[in-house]
Amino acid sequence: MRFPMMMLQKSDSAKPFSAASGHPRMRRRLELETTIMKSNFLAPSITSAYNKVALVCYGTLLATSLTIAATPSASAAVTVTATNGTHAASALFDTVAGNLRVVVTNTSVADALVPTDILTAIFFDLIGNPTLSAISASISGAVLNCTAANSCMAPVAGNVGGEWAYANSLVGAPQGAHQGISSSGLGLFGQANFNGPNLQGPTAVAGGQFGITSAGDNPGTGNGGLNNDALIQNQVTFVLGSLPAGFNVNTGVSNVFFQYGTSLAVAVPEPESYAMILAGLALMGFVARRRRSKTS
Repeated sequence: MRFPMMMLQKSDSAKPFSAASGHPRMRRRLELETTIMKSNFLAPSITSAYNKVALVCYGTLLATSLTIAATPSASAAVTVTATNGTHAASALFDTVAGNLRVVVTNTSVADALVPTDILTAIFFDLIGNPTLSAISASISGAVLNCTAANSCMAPVAGNVGGEWAYANSLVGAPQGAHQGISSSGLGLFGQANFNGPNLQGPTAVAGGQFGITSAGDNPGTGNGGLNNDALIQNQVTFVLGSLPAGFNVNTGVSNVFFQYGTSLAVAVPEPESYAMILAGLALMGFVARRRRSKTS
């Protein structure tokens, strides 16, 4: 089963504000967190002073929020969160010792019952589209369903790098994102490259093995697809090297997408596309009316 996709994009028209301002509206905007409710066709917007971010959650995205340090700096962290019914996820981007750290969390407290409840990838853009190096993928929580019967080897010291892949200059990723990290092939990723042994299944990233399940997942429930795959509960920390000097996550990260399941959803047309479609239908109706009037 696939879920529809909805893209939410921040407006980049906002300008930085002074914390000293006494205007209540400006103080509210300095909080840099907005809740968005779903509309039928038009993509809502999140307003922030510093960074342009788009979100896609496979499952329709109903509400999002963005939290950024009020005074941006190269070391300040950016956290993006998304919720959709029982689906909820977050991604923290920051720099540590010159490397990019990405902490991806399935924050849902609901039970995971089907493969599309499993968070399998995150897509994003980095300014300049640098080619980074995959250093590590690690966990501090549990791995569910990792048994000898499932041909699974338990990670040593939390190293799950042999089950995740990083790629850049992607073609065909959701909303044209160029960078991504995934535990599933999705037609975009090949071999795992985060410096760890293969723990389950093929050496190439494929299927749902070592995807990120919810915080509330009960391994005793769910269909056979979930019960046969080892699943991480509920967070993975990725470290990527070769980050350009002076990289600032507040201005350098954009187009963040959360991917659930093992296949990419079909993209919903952009608002501009809907406008063109409606204009085309109106033109066809006008032509049809003219033809009827000529023949009458």
